[in-house]
Amino acid sequence: MGLPDFLEKLVIEHGSAAVSKERIELLKERMTAQDKRVEDLQVELERFRLIARDFELENYRLKDQIEELEGKLQRSKPERLESELEDLLLLVAEGTITWEDGYLGQVPGNHQVARYRLDELTDLHLVSRTCFTDGRVDWDLNHEGRKYLIVNKLIC
Repeated sequence: MGLPDFLEKLVIEHGSAAVSKERIELLKERMTAQDKRVEDLQVELERFRLIARDFELENYRLKDQIEELEGKLQRSKPERLESELEDLLLLVAEGTITWEDGYLGQVPGNHQVARYRLDELTDLHLVSRTCFTDGRVDWDLNHEGRKYLIVNKLIC
């Protein structure tokens, strides 16, 4: 082996070693970058897990709130009145009922019982009562009375 062959072999071997070293360094850099990327993704995954947990907690809270509101709504629905009171409420809905001289002209049956029942409707805030100085008393349907009749499909 002559000097030129030896020098060529030395240059090739040394060059290969340098290239291999550069490739190893490049691979190390890429692995470091990939490790950093994996670490960043793990942090991001944990952040998303926390967000998902917060959404689950909010979901449970909202479901409880919906259940509570549905219960309140159910409790707030007026119970049905007995039919005699409903009939009287419908009469009031047709127009003002007036008590004058111990007589309720538009109401059938015992007028004292009818007046008592009208006062019950007043206490339930379904009708409004107006008393006049001449002794006359008027009962008129108010908002809650209309609402009762509409909700219970007694008028449409």
